[in-house]
Amino acid sequence: MSSSVKLILREPKKTKSGEIPIYLRITADTRSNFIATGAKVAKEYWNETKQEVRSSHRIADALNSRIKGLKTRAEKELLKGKSSQEVKQALQGAAGDFVLFFETYIQRLVRTEQFWEERKFRTTLNKCQECWGKNISWKHIDSLALEKFELFLRRDKKNGINTTRKELSRIRRLSKLALRQGVISTDPFQKYDLPRGERTERRKLSLEEMEALRNVELDSFSAIARDVFLFSFYSAGVRFGDLCSLKVADVKDGRVKYKAAKTGKPISVPIPPQAQEIAK
Repeated sequence: MSSSVKLILREPKKTKSGEIPIYLRITADTRSNFIATGAKVAKEYWNETKQEVRSSHRIADALNSRIKGLKTRAEKELLKGKSSQEVKQALQGAAGDFVLFFETYIQRLVRTEQFWEERKFRTTLNKCQECWGKNISWKHIDSLALEKFELFLRRDKKNGINTTRKELSRIRRLSKLALRQGVISTDPFQKYDLPRGERTERRKLSLEEMEALRNVELDSFSAIARDVFLFSFYSAGVRFGDLCSLKVADVKDGRVKYKAAKTGKPISVPIPPQAQEIAK
């Protein structure tokens, strides 16, 4: 029986952003079946000869590890004399590996230096594995599983309602990504509603209190903490994680310029003389 496994780009499924899903084409005895790998790239990043993502892609290692692992598994299944349909069924669980999909997304955050987001998604994944086990498939993520996770967060992890909502929102973000990539065909959140968040009251300091804070005499350690807080205030609310990575050179010509760790977007905001003085 003639059989083969090949990684291909399914160009008819090209996304609006120009990325093309990578599929496995499994052929046995002239019959072919296709299975989504969950990976997608722009055509210029695909090496057709080597059947791999070019190293110039920001997460080439993670993507190649995923697609080559699936290809190897398909080849092993074919050696058992299975039909292409049987191989596809055997691989559905592997392609729908929730943890692997999560890890691939986390690696993308690392490659784009979104370290604060990477930390939050890593925390969410750890909680998922605590609740659902180490080996999780997308086919097991449904409304009942999500309700179980919500209860786990509230009861076992003692998370507040807003934290619980954020953890579930991260899973929903990856669910939407998995849908777009063809990894799953049904939205796990279709029959599940996120818990409603609670408004938190945040006490605001008056301008007089901010001025008093700026002028108060403090020990050197406390003064650093005060200056970091004030710089954020004067700079339109720079996040603490971004502040920690700022350099003196990032403050120039009355502006602070940096790349937001959360979104990866470049930020440039004007800052008043008080913030410029702190930066010195």
